[in-house]
Amino acid sequence: MGRDGQSGRLIRIGWRDGIVSRMESADGDPEAYPWIMSSLLDLQVNGFNGVDFQDVAISVEDLERAALGLQQHGCGGCLVTLITDDWDAMLAKLRRWVSFCADR
Repeated sequence: MGRDGQSGRLIRIGWRDGIVSRMESADGDPEAYPWIMSSLLDLQVNGFNGVDFQDVAISVEDLERAALGLQQHGCGGCLVTLITDDWDAMLAKLRRWVSFCADR
């Protein structure tokens, strides 16, 4: 049960294999239930959950910790932001990010 993110009405949701299989109106006080809606997309993230995306020693495990923290707070995706820095430092950070993507 939850509150529809668009209408605010109470809805009952059914899942099958981790996928929403049905949504239907329900009776009751919607105020007593959490909102249910699409996740958010954060267009500028410098870090999260104790992880600084500017850290030159950042690891894949750090990124996973940050991503899980963002997800737990309703963020379904983000764009990592590199803060302006010395040109060589920025390129080193960018190369590290590229290597993470290439390894996936």
